[in-house]
Amino acid sequence: MRNGAWLPLVCVALALGCVKEKPFAFEQPVMGISATFPGEPLQGIYPEDTPYGRIQWRNFSYTPPGRMDQNFHIDVGSLPPGDKGGDTVPVALASFQTFLAQRLGATFTRTELAPSRGQGFQYGATSPTGARIEGVVILKGGRLYHAQGTVAAATDPRLRTFLDSFAVRP
Repeated sequence: MRNGAWLPLVCVALALGCVKEKPFAFEQPVMGISATFPGEPLQGIYPEDTPYGRIQWRNFSYTPPGRMDQNFHIDVGSLPPGDKGGDTVPVALASFQTFLAQRLGATFTRTELAPSRGQGFQYGATSPTGARIEGVVILKGGRLYHAQGTVAAATDPRLRTFLDSFAVRP
């Protein structure tokens, strides 16, 4: 690069690093979910092979500017017909737990959700790079609701705000 040609790139990188996040109160009435994201989430749809068969997920995701190592997302998908992956809620949740544990590794831990939040569980894991991954899984009315945050440290307040605010309406 010529002398000074790198200056605009440095300015853009600094500007992205200085962007102040503003909590975004997210509500999706059709999906029956709400949460507070650290910023405005993007929407998408993607298919995935799961223990239940192929699920078409509706995805709502926020990644902080310039931080591809951090993410906050909610996936909502309807379980396919049949009993593949389990014919009761506890068995179906155990199937998803196994699926997540295989993806996230041996540091996977599970705790039960408070009954007021619905039938499901919370989990945590540490990635090979040391990032903290935590999530909430709820199974209700044939739909699987999955909220997950990935941050550099478990003490990141955005993670608690996001996961504690995640709700599936009755």
